[in-house]
Amino acid sequence: MDKNNVDFTEKELKIVYFFVTKKKFLKKILIGFLILINIFIYTYLIYHSIQYLTQSKEYQMMEKELTSQNVNFSIIRQAISPIPVSVVFSKAIPLSGFKYHLVCLVENLNKDWFIKSLDYKFILSGFETKSFKSFLLPEEKKILTDFNETITQRPDSIFCQISNIKWQRVKPDKRHLLEIPKNFIIKDLKYQQATKIDESNILTFKFINSTIYNFWEIDLLINFYSKKEIVWVEKIKIKEIMSKEERGIKIILPNFLPFISEIEVQPEINVFDQSSFIPLRIKPKER
Repeated sequence: MDKNNVDFTEKELKIVYFFVTKKKFLKKILIGFLILINIFIYTYLIYHSIQYLTQSKEYQMMEKELTSQNVNFSIIRQAISPIPVSVVFSKAIPLSGFKYHLVCLVENLNKDWFIKSLDYKFILSGFETKSFKSFLLPEEKKILTDFNETITQRPDSIFCQISNIKWQRVKPDKRHLLEIPKNFIIKDLKYQQATKIDESNILTFKFINSTIYNFWEIDLLINFYSKKEIVWVEKIKIKEIMSKEERGIKIILPNFLPFISEIEVQPEINVFDQSSFIPLRIKPKER
């Protein structure tokens, strides 16, 4: 059986000869090339690992700085919902017999929200009063009252319960109305302490409506303090007071009051209630 003869060209024989004779040398070149590739890969990995660790620390520091910045959460919260009403204190002021004035200081901490209406009542040990209604302007502190309440047991503790709060945001075009109470003027306030048993304490002052508005009714809550503690309250109504009008006020008080060190007169009017204002009456021109 004849074998097939394979003829190689001179060029092919030279190539085969080169690879056969340079086998070891080519192997070293291949190994060296692979080593260079490994060095490059490891260098790349080490470099990027260092970069990652460095940037990770910088990111952590940046994140820490961002979280440590002072954020005014009260402003954010008020933009979403109002801060609840704060009850500062409650107190029962004894009169005579089983009679008491019950008082409670509340505060609206919100700048952009007012309380259109709320219900409040006083809860004592084994007794609670009926509910009363009030309102609170933005950032207003107010004494809530229940006058001449009959309580047969001496009140050891007292709690003012607030409920049915109706919040309303102050509209930008109505914010100027909050300046109205600031323009009510109390002047010539005089308190005359009784010096005899048959005399009464007397408080006099002048109330001036220096605003441009007329009002159907303004409540004046008068708080009496002795050494910064409230010891008495009075409430009067001023009816139909016109712009720039001045009223003289005289209040007769019981003679058993302790020494009075401070008197606070607080006008009370819901400036966001349109029914509080007397509309301007324009007289027709005479013919």
